[in-house]
Amino acid sequence: MVTHAELVDNFGEDWVSTLPAEAAEQQVTDADARRVLTEVGLPKSLLEVLTIGDFRRTQPETLGEVLGSTAAGLPPHTLDYLVIATGMGGEACLDGSNGRVYWFKAGDSRSFGLVSSSLDRFVETLHRLWRELPDDLGLEYDDDDDGQDDEVTVEFRRLVAELRPVDPEGFDSPVMFWQHVILFALRYLAAE
Repeated sequence: MVTHAELVDNFGEDWVSTLPAEAAEQQVTDADARRVLTEVGLPKSLLEVLTIGDFRRTQPETLGEVLGSTAAGLPPHTLDYLVIATGMGGEACLDGSNGRVYWFKAGDSRSFGLVSSSLDRFVETLHRLWRELPDDLGLEYDDDDDGQDDEVTVEFRRLVAELRPVDPEGFDSPVMFWQHVILFALRYLAAE
């Protein structure tokens, strides 16, 4: 999968952070997820769509810490999930015991939908999406549903087809996290 050097090359040195080993050891038991957090790292953001913490400066919070009293009623084991990204009205959370990434959105009936089958695949998807996003294609987004495919829709379909093989399980999840991220990113670029 993706390396730290590839992430830095793609996002920039100041935009990739890793978690100190001692912090990862306290919160993550899955060896692959711990390796990704401490050696590969995560980009700090994806446009205005996702914000990821700067793990060099702050430790990731658990879902229980982020939600506080509003966490009542959630399965107890999910309160220890680490929030690794926020955006689109919810949080992407790492289950530190198995490395899987889930989506939580308060009030959503699919509150713990799968995002990625592993943290490694989550980071690889972010990396490849950033690399594949169009720079200056003059994308136009037409909010009118006239049945015609606008440029954003065409680009969306291309990106989903290209990125789906990175983590088919995550892309096939009913929560459709990556499809939403891709669409929001393209709409953001089209609005610029």
